[in-house]
Amino acid sequence: APSPKKRREPLLLEYADFGLCNILPAQLSRLLDCAPNLVKLNLESLTISGPVLRAVAQCSQLQILNLAMCQNVNASQLVAVTRNCTKLKELNLAWCNISEKTFNRLFPC
Repeated sequence: APSPKKRREPLLLEYADFGLCNILPAQLSRLLDCAPNLVKLNLESLTISGPVLRAVAQCSQLQILNLAMCQNVNASQLVAVTRNCTKLKELNLAWCNISEKTFNRLFPC
């Protein structure tokens, strides 16, 4: 019989910089799933998939998020990040081609 999958302990990682890294979205989302204590995350210039942003949205301690020059940023999932990451103080979306509609959803005030 196959052995049961080992459950991994969460990483204590608080800061991760993957800017300009050659990392696949699937690898990144798996890592983020194991790092709920992230406070600062740099994903600059990466291609972002839905699972990556869903994993980011689960990082409830996140205060600083850099998505500058990211490709494939999904508006709905980005809104989920801003709603779920209630401690977020800094968000860099430079060169992400955010539409006016998305902008208004992100910042409804």
